Amino acid sequence: MFRCSLESDILQNHLLQVLTLLAMETPVKLEGPGASRAIRNAKVAVLNAIPPVQIEDVVLGQYEGYADDPTIENKDTNTPTYATIKLSINTPRWYGVPFILKAGKATNERKAEMRIQFKDPPAASFLFEGEGENYCPRNELGMCH
Repeated sequence: MFRCSLESDILQNHLLQVLTLLAMETPVKLEGPGASRAIRNAKVAVLNAIPPVQIEDVVLGQYEGYADDPTIENKDTNTPTYATIKLSINTPRWYGVPFILKAGKATNERKAEMRIQFKDPPAASFLFEGEGENYCPRNELGMCH
């Protein structure tokens, strides 16, 4: 994963922690001796099921005035301060569901965000009126910090 100047590396640490907790299968044990190892193994299985992120699924940016900060020594820096990444998890439960992770600093709102766009409901074209792909809005779950 790339390195960003995002607050405390929120994308690499916090959002991936939330992603693994959300997408993991039920661990074989949830309490007592060995539970922490079982939970860790379930989270690692999620990370192992994420294929390499392609460059076309990444948006990086730097807020205007970043290099004006007196703590920034290299005034020609192109260090990203904002990132959006679309990734997938190749497991039977999550195959084909895009996960969108967003984090940045010096934006209008101070937050990190993860969005999941669920698959279209079965038989949606028969159940809802309309034409084309927009006949039924896709269900989405957003989590913000």
